[in-house]
This record gives sequence, structure tokens and C-alpha cells, in this order.
Amino acid sequence: MPYNVALISMPWSLANRASIQLGALKSFLNQNLTDIRVVNIHIFLDVAHNLGISRYNAIAENTWIAEAVYAYILNSELRAEIVSSFKKACRSIPILRDQCVEDIALRLKSLHEKSSIWKVIEKADLVGVSICLAQLASSLYFIRETKKRFPKKKVAVGGSAVAGKLGQSMLENVPEVDFVINGEGELPLLNLVKLLKNGATDSENGVPGLIYRDTTGKVIFSECNQIECLETLPVPDYDDYFLQLSRLPNLNNLIPGLPVEASRGCWWHRATPEAPEKACQFCNLNLQWKDYRYKTAEKVANEIEHLASRHATTRFFFVDNNLPLWETDKLFRHIEKHRRSYQIFLETRASVTKKTLLLMRRAGVEDVQIGIEGLSTSYLNRIGKGTTTIQNIEIMKNCEELGINNISNLLIGFPGATEAEIEETLEALEYVFIYKPLRIVKFWLGYNSPVYYRAKDLGLKNIRNHPNYRYVISEDLYSNLELMQKDYRFDKKKQEKIWRPVVKKVKEWKEFYRKTKERYPHIPILKYRDAKNFLIISRVSYDSPESECFRLRGASRDIYKFCDKTRSFGSICRKFPSFPEKDLLNFLNTLVDKKVMFREGNRYLSLAVNIDVRRFCS
Repeated sequence: MPYNVALISMPWSLANRASIQLGALKSFLNQNLTDIRVVNIHIFLDVAHNLGISRYNAIAENTWIAEAVYAYILNSELRAEIVSSFKKACRSIPILRDQCVEDIALRLKSLHEKSSIWKVIEKADLVGVSICLAQLASSLYFIRETKKRFPKKKVAVGGSAVAGKLGQSMLENVPEVDFVINGEGELPLLNLVKLLKNGATDSENGVPGLIYRDTTGKVIFSECNQIECLETLPVPDYDDYFLQLSRLPNLNNLIPGLPVEASRGCWWHRATPEAPEKACQFCNLNLQWKDYRYKTAEKVANEIEHLASRHATTRFFFVDNNLPLWETDKLFRHIEKHRRSYQIFLETRASVTKKTLLLMRRAGVEDVQIGIEGLSTSYLNRIGKGTTTIQNIEIMKNCEELGINNISNLLIGFPGATEAEIEETLEALEYVFIYKPLRIVKFWLGYNSPVYYRAKDLGLKNIRNHPNYRYVISEDLYSNLELMQKDYRFDKKKQEKIWRPVVKKVKEWKEFYRKTKERYPHIPILKYRDAKNFLIISRVSYDSPESECFRLRGASRDIYKFCDKTRSFGSICRKFPSFPEKDLLNFLNTLVDKKVMFREGNRYLSLAVNIDVRRFCS
């Protein structure tokens, strides 16, 4: 008989995306074992079907709202506090404003109790649960229900929320969990299955990458065990996701996006506990990875084409923390050759050039999240981005020009940020109202982020689990589990105060951009038309009946176009030696005053976007 493995993904993964964790693990197990049957169960799909996709995703997009639902089921003694905190958190979300957490929780409890998945779980020899962001309470609920129904069933957990010491603490405090996979899952899960298939009841001899209890009950920690070469990995298997989706009539119109990966880890993130400054200081996205590994462009492009053909979808999401820059151009040239009208999302750094963005756009990239985070170079240095304000504005401009939806963040409240950095941010904001607004994101302290390592040096004190977890898990678990989101004492009140003008300005930015795009939906707010020996810059606004125009002739036109990408004053002088430096400086500063050019130090960037769509045809 084959060995049966059931892999589970609970709410609150976004319902319109298959789980790459489950898909990759199933594919890898099937590649390496013959007498095995792996079933992936996306329980979040059943919940989305029950609640409706809009309500489900609204809950899924807020971690603490999401965690509250299953916390209500798990913790009867906390229900009054959960009801209050849920109601407060939902006030600003129209679709959730009138929702009651009790109604949702009891509805889902009934759904799960009557679910047919328990027949699958009963037949499984091993149950694996993937736990990532906003899946803690729901996963604990499922694990406890599994053990209640089938006390001898072996349960393993993995995912970013249980990597390293997070997972060790779970095994020490949650008796229903038998094994924790530390970090990357393929090799530890494969070796665990081999061990259990051969009749072992525990992991006495140890499996690299597996945290387990020995025969005395002592928890044994193991460092992660990774695949050296990602080229050997098979294409993720999403068949079970689509089969499950086909059986849910309320989700018939859902066209899902499929996750793909070109790499694991982050080539910018080189931080260690001994050298924590070599990375984005706030980032803990690399909890489960060691080092940086990547696939060739050809392999990634072939995977996308295979998945598009197999599942009849054009929507793809790169899950990479950071695409390999040295493969990126080649990758999107390959994807463009598919001649399919893809819709692709990815994350990237602000150092990506317009040339590369154009290749992405032609291949089907429609949405990007860029690691912008700040509009003050001093602040960017503080948070370890390795970028500058003018660099961030340049990529915002390039996205606007190429029609790429930029859904990037502005991080506020990082410990130690100064009023001078706030002023720099406010000054830069005056120049970017013409581009898609950034989203305000408040800093939170993540376990094992570089700033977590540096807490003592930065003055952060009394580091502990985030207090919101008190409404998610019991007091005993709150006190003993190592959890991903942390709280601390330092300058939080000061940070909240000094960032208020930025929050207000971004609100004004969003309002201006929304109203102006409503009035002028098909043109950029600040654009130029080039006519060989002159160009015309025009700016529109919702509150002005006529556009504001500037004409630049001859060398003035040439200078403006030369500064389409960031240029130093010295390079501009060398390019246009016939211009006296003083006159050139006055001309550039006039453009800066008119807010059609941005200046940072001695570097300049033209802000108007080229409206000439013929650039896509070259």
C-alpha cells in the first residue's frame, strides 16, 4: 500500500492563489518516492466559498483580524476581548464594518466539523501543515481537531512562522505537534516520510532540518537542510487546488494566480547575528532560507509556460524576495517569446533599470512591489536599503511611464528616525504627487530581523511577543512561544508624533491622485511630448480646468531628455560643454522650482513621463 501524506493550508492565504508550499512539496515527494500518495488540501478555499471571496480576502489582508476568527474558537476565556478588538479593527473596512467575529467563527466551526476532509485525514499516515503569516490560530485549531479525532495521527508543521526557534518553542509547548520542519521543507519532509515509512515511530536517529522529541520527550533542534541546486526541483503541482476549486460553485468565476519562484533567499540580505547591518534592517522574510540560490531563466520561463498550458491561467505571482538581477533580462525575454498575454506580479529593488522594467512590461508584468520604503536618503541608510531618494523617485516615474501598477510601501516609525529625516521625506513628497501613491506601512519588529539582532545597540528594551497575540492564543502559550511579531520599548510615541505630517501628506497625495486620474484617466499627470527639436511638458490637475504647459527648445530639450535617468551635474556639464556652468545650474534649478525636475545633492532627474506609446514597439 502507498504511504499517504495529507498536506494542509489553512486560512488566511489569499484564496485566489494556490499554495506554492504545498505544490512544491507534493511535486518533490512524487519525484523522489514511488509508493506514496500525496493529497494537498487547501482548506482556505472551503472557507472562501463559505464566506464569499470578497469578505474572505478582506479578512485575509489584515493579520490580526484574520487571527481573531479562529482565536475566538480556540479561546473561550478571551472571547469578550476578541469581539472588542475585532470590531475596532474592522471599523475602517466597509465590507467588514458590520461583521461579528462570533458569527463568522461559529459558522466556520460548523463548516469544519461537517467537512469531508476528515475522511482524507483518517487515511493519512502523516499530516503536514504549512504555517505562514496569519495562519497561526487557524492551524492550531486544525491540529487540535486532528488529534482530538485521531490521537495517534502524526502531525508535522513547517513554514516561515515556525522556522528556527519559533518552531522549537512550538514543539516544546504544543503537544499535538509531533515534528517541526525547520526552514526549507523538501529534504526534511522527504527524509521524515522515508523514516516513518520504514516503521519508525519517532526520529531518534535525527533527520537534518527536523526538530523532534527524543524518547525522553526532550526537544532536539536541527539546523535547516537545503537543496543545493534549485535546477533539480520539479514544477509545483497545483492539480489538487484546481480540483478542489472546480467543486466549489461560489468560486466558479475565480481565475486564480499561480505562484512561481526563480530564487530562494535574498542576495541583498547578507546579515548575520554577528554582522546584522548587511541587509534591510526591518526584514525577516528570510527566516527559512540560508544563502541565496536561483534557477536559470530558461527553467523559470518553461515552468510558467507549463503551468499556463496545464491550468489555463495567465496570472502569475513571483514569490521571490529578490529576483536574480543577472538572470532577470534573460528571463523576461524568454517569457515574452511565449506570446501569451500574461498578468504577472513581482517584487524587486529600486535599482532595476528602465530597460529591465520595459522587458518586464512586454512580458506581462502589470504589478510590482518595489523596495522603496523611504523618501529620505538618510532614512534609507538607517533602514539598510542601500538606495537613495532620487533612485526611488526614478523607478516610480518609470513605472508610471510604462503603465506598471506600483504597489510599494512607505515605511514609517523605524526606531531612531529623526525629525530631519521627516523633513527630507516631506520635501520629496512635494515632487511625487504625479505618480501612484505609496502605501503607509508602520514598522513592526520581526523575530530574527537585523534590527532584532541590533536591539541592544539601538536602545530597544523589553522585547517580547506582540501584545495582540494575547487575543490569539492562551496566556500560557503567549508567555512560552517564540512568535514572529515582537513588541519593544523605545521611542514609539515619539515616532508616532513626528511621522504624523507624513501620514497627512500621503493622505493628500492619495486624494489628489485619485481625483486627478478620475478626471484624466488615460493620460499621465505630468507628461511630455517630444518633437525632435523641442518638447512640450504638460501637467494636469483635478482642480484646474486647463493643463499647465512648458516648452523646451534645442539644447534645453536635449538636457531634459538627457536627465530622463539620474545624472550628476558634472555629467550634464560634460555632455553640454557649450553651456556655461552657471547658466546650466540656473536652468536646472528653474526646472526644479517648477517641479518638473527633482534634485538631490548634485544629481538631477527629469520627472515628466514620455507619453509616446511607440516606445513599446521598438
